[in-house]
Amino acid sequence: MSAIPTRRQIWLSLWGLLLPLAAMAQPVQRITFDEALRLALKRNPLVLQAVHQRTRSEIGLASARSNFLPDLNFSVSGSRDYGRNFVFDEGRVVDQTTHYLSSSFSASINLFNGFRDIHTVTQAHAQVAASERNEARQRETVLFNVASTFLSLIEAQEQVRIQEENLAAQRALLAQIEAFVQVGSRPVADLYQQQAQVAAAELELINARRNQQLQTANLIQLLQLDPFGTYEFVLPELDTLALSAPSYEVQTLLQAAFERRADLQALEAQLRAADYGVRIAQSTYWPTIALRLSYGSSYTDLAPLSFDEQFFNRNRRGSIGLSLTFPIFDRFTTRHNIQQARVELENVRLQLQQLRQEIATQVRQAFLDYEAAWQQYQTAQLQLQAARLALEAYQERYNVGSATWVELSQARATFVRAESDLVRARYTLLFRQKLIDYYAGTLDLENVAR
Repeated sequence: MSAIPTRRQIWLSLWGLLLPLAAMAQPVQRITFDEALRLALKRNPLVLQAVHQRTRSEIGLASARSNFLPDLNFSVSGSRDYGRNFVFDEGRVVDQTTHYLSSSFSASINLFNGFRDIHTVTQAHAQVAASERNEARQRETVLFNVASTFLSLIEAQEQVRIQEENLAAQRALLAQIEAFVQVGSRPVADLYQQQAQVAAAELELINARRNQQLQTANLIQLLQLDPFGTYEFVLPELDTLALSAPSYEVQTLLQAAFERRADLQALEAQLRAADYGVRIAQSTYWPTIALRLSYGSSYTDLAPLSFDEQFFNRNRRGSIGLSLTFPIFDRFTTRHNIQQARVELENVRLQLQQLRQEIATQVRQAFLDYEAAWQQYQTAQLQLQAARLALEAYQERYNVGSATWVELSQARATFVRAESDLVRARYTLLFRQKLIDYYAGTLDLENVAR
């Protein structure tokens, strides 16, 4: 006899039935290309880190500017003393408890510290410029990655279309062969082989759809979307028919890259900041001049005067002073700071040289890859045109019995492969074009999908 299910088991069963239905009922969120760009700029962690770094640099600049402002302080102190005290008015020592209260305002301002404050502000300006250019480059990188992923998704969609058309054609050919076999004009072996071809076409379609799903998953990850959500990406319309021959020149691309690459400009700004870091370290050799002012008053019950008379009249006092300090020996701290600043300057200079070499290599390689992609695209067009004519010819010959199934099958496989190669070559060419713009620093953020 079966056991009666408990209430917990019943609820778990109900939840098991309702959760899939809830997932199916979840609304599909449509995301266009422009919306994807906005989401990437808003949510990408690298962009957000670059924004935070820029904010930090701007705070550093504000802090450097505040060094030119004076220091203002207000202090209040009070005490209660017990014991023997000398009373001036009476000329004798007495045992008593006395109270003391004092307050003062003080201010100080730096007049000269070896141009340290000026160099600090200039260095902060360079650091802000570097962080701004780093942020701009990071935005370009994210937008380029989104555009590249969309291109991959469009290519995957085209590959699915090709495999769907191939499967439909293979099924139509299977029906035709079945009719031929029934009337005895074709051997049954052709039927079996064509059935195997239909199964292979179905497998290719499954793989193409899987690749499309993987590209969709990559896009969801890139946009930092909720992995439990359901999304439909609206693919942009690309004018792939307007692809033209390469019109780039290496020297022009290199010149544009050295002038417009944001990461190169950021490193040049960091080099200026490091140079002023050396000057800041050297400023400690100079003397410092500071102006100090103070004003205050006090009260004590040792004097036989009232609080108002002491605090607001007799005990008021003020001072103004100018100090000049010459550094004589600081345990070689300044020397070591200068050495460290110069090492940092040299490291940034080496990084700048390395980046220039990397940019030159990236631009040259991107140019060569684009030329190769253009040649592959032209060859793929000719290959598809020839494969289509060959398939039509073999299909006509097979219909009249002058061609074998093997010849027709090979022609069909060549045609499908040519279609797939043309799609791959087309979107590879588009990707290489965007890659040149990205490496040259000429990527148009407004028309990144065109």
